[in-house]
Amino acid sequence: MRERIRHSISTLVVIGAAAVLLITTVMTLAAPTEAATSIPWVKMGYKDGPIAIPDLVGQVAALPLPAGKYVVSAKLYLNSGDTDGASAYCRLRVGNSWDDSFQVATVGTNMVETMALNAASSLSAPGNVTLRCQDYGDGVTANWIKITAIRAGTLKIVPLD
Repeated sequence: MRERIRHSISTLVVIGAAAVLLITTVMTLAAPTEAATSIPWVKMGYKDGPIAIPDLVGQVAALPLPAGKYVVSAKLYLNSGDTDGASAYCRLRVGNSWDDSFQVATVGTNMVETMALNAASSLSAPGNVTLRCQDYGDGVTANWIKITAIRAGTLKIVPLD
């Protein structure tokens, strides 16, 4: 009788372990991940600011992405605290592609300038879209930063006519 009970308990333990393994596997496969989504796929990040732009080129914002082919755009506005005006340089980079923009706020204190950038590239592994900027004045800040990435099935970059 004891042997039969031990056998039944052992059988229940094996069945319970198999059930836990099955449930864990199903939950893992059913859980949505960034890497396993359909095309097109869009991700947008924001950073309201104000974010002080460094005197030397430095990262202002980043958007992590899974591997894939992307068209990326960014927009922000610059604000200068310098009464003589100021300028700033920014670069949006994804993979081996980038876009540069240089803006000059020349009117004086609290003048704002909008900056828009875009780039397209393929990421063979997960990576970041980065927005890096440099202040050429005094007190330039980045505000209302938006970075939008659109993953595509096919990406073709061609010169304009």
